[in-house]
Amino acid sequence: MKLLPWILAVCLLGSFVSTAAESKMTIRLASSDYQPYYGPQARNHGPLAELIHSAFASQQVESSIEFMPWTEALQRAQTADFAGLVCGWDHPLRRQHYLFSSPLYYNELRFFAYQKIDQRNLKLLAQQLPRLGLVKDYAYPERVSEAGFEITIVNSDHALLDLLLQHKVDLILSDSATTQYWLQQQPVQTQLQIQPSEQVLARKSMHLLISKTHPHARHLLQQFERGLQLLEKNGRWAQILTPLELPKPVRQQLR
Repeated sequence: MKLLPWILAVCLLGSFVSTAAESKMTIRLASSDYQPYYGPQARNHGPLAELIHSAFASQQVESSIEFMPWTEALQRAQTADFAGLVCGWDHPLRRQHYLFSSPLYYNELRFFAYQKIDQRNLKLLAQQLPRLGLVKDYAYPERVSEAGFEITIVNSDHALLDLLLQHKVDLILSDSATTQYWLQQQPVQTQLQIQPSEQVLARKSMHLLISKTHPHARHLLQQFERGLQLLEKNGRWAQILTPLELPKPVRQQLR
């Protein structure tokens, strides 16, 4: 009879462990290869991917990322196979399908060309350098499409730089860090020939997008935000993003 309390205790403990294991959610996120922020070849899939994984893990949510072309990721992230998208710029049309997290980082959009660029007047720039390369389904500022450029569309930032290197366009519009990442893989002479615009055309905040079709979409977003707050308080957020060299005041401003 003395064994009975021990048996009951073991059973209760086993039940607790089982319940805890069952309560841990597992989700899949779709993403493109967007170096140096995230990508399949990067350490821990890149700083932003690590930040997302860490925020979810702190809330007992196990996340995985499947990499694919950007347009495919944007479409598949709305299906039942995925909980959301890593990462996206804000746009009214996207808010119809996704819940947006707090800003995680930002992109600085600049023009790149074989000559110096004055972008203060986009319509005049479109007359001087008419052929512009862009990536499909990126949420560029509307004033770019309204300036009168002859636009060529490609499926990735890597392909976008290739357009410029092959002289198929006069200039491209892309994130500074991403273009520099791919440009560094070119010969030094080529790197020196490509010039970024001095001015930033637009600063676009990057968000985790949670699909509204997911049955626990709002709860997932709340968990993620709690995880971000925890990582910010314990300093882990700053540590993870150190490779991107984002100044702390800017990060706090985005929050």
